[in-house]
Amino acid sequence: MQTIVSGKRKLPAIEYCRILASVFVVFIHFEFPGVTGDLVSCLARFAVPFFFILSGYFAYPAEEAAIKKRILRVLKINLYATALYILWGSYKARYVYQGSRLFWLMEELSIANLAKWIFNNVNPFAGHLWYLSALLVCYLVLFLSLRWMEGRRHYQPLYTAGFFLYSIHFVLSTLSGAADLEMPILLYRNALLFGFPMFVLGIFLHNYQEKLIRLYRLTATKLVLLVLAGIALSILQWVGIGRTELPAGTLLEAAALLLLLIVLPQSNKVPGFVSRLGDISTYVYVTHPFWGQLYSLYGASHPDALGQSAEAWLRPVIVVLISVLTGILWTFLKNFSKRKF
Repeated sequence: MQTIVSGKRKLPAIEYCRILASVFVVFIHFEFPGVTGDLVSCLARFAVPFFFILSGYFAYPAEEAAIKKRILRVLKINLYATALYILWGSYKARYVYQGSRLFWLMEELSIANLAKWIFNNVNPFAGHLWYLSALLVCYLVLFLSLRWMEGRRHYQPLYTAGFFLYSIHFVLSTLSGAADLEMPILLYRNALLFGFPMFVLGIFLHNYQEKLIRLYRLTATKLVLLVLAGIALSILQWVGIGRTELPAGTLLEAAALLLLLIVLPQSNKVPGFVSRLGDISTYVYVTHPFWGQLYSLYGASHPDALGQSAEAWLRPVIVVLISVLTGILWTFLKNFSKRKF
């Protein structure tokens, strides 16, 4: 039987997977052309649910002080990322589109956009930042539930709520697609129906990981097969129903993947750089639309630099490389500045 490790210390396998998942997030937003792009996008759909599940996993067992720190950290990242895209949007409004920065800002901060930000977690300055807003809501709900439960380790209400909310998500996204009904994505891609159920699933997996692994004798081989089964189900749903934000097979894939990373043999000596991989994945996630848009602007001004076909294939790769290098450089500088000389 495998040794089941604690979810509180850094595990190299999980940290490496963070980087992989952040790269797949880039491939969701900057797709390869043709059938390859569709397939890669389908395979990449595990990334965002995996990040929510992972956040829930490391939030267990929940302590108020620890959750407060996580809330402040996510809020800080959200504020910095929003500030980056406000500056970038202001630059584009003035120097790319020859418009007014003030009018652009007023338009982005319209009542409708602010309502979407509050209720649907859609940041008006960068759509991909919905994840940070949704994650913040998840931590806030967990914090309030701790207050309500007065510190008792009773998560059943959260599990019940998560299952119920995911059921609504499944109806709105998957079953509506099967019935050829078009549902606005904002109805189900938000903290309530997407983020929170996955976040709670992470808590559940940490709470019951030993029972699950021992009861079902989940060896690494079995978990690999479950991951592959989840991928196969996602592709079948993609082909039969069409694109959805959270294919049903993704739940099986992401949950089995996390358990697989846990049961893999772990070294007692964890390399120092492993603890910084999570930061790099954060920078990849935050900055990749900026680099992608910058690359598009350069390509638009140099249409003959590459053929259209080559450019379509090269763009996602370049965005990934620049985003990862940005994360590595920024993480290095941040850690270098903390050194005592």
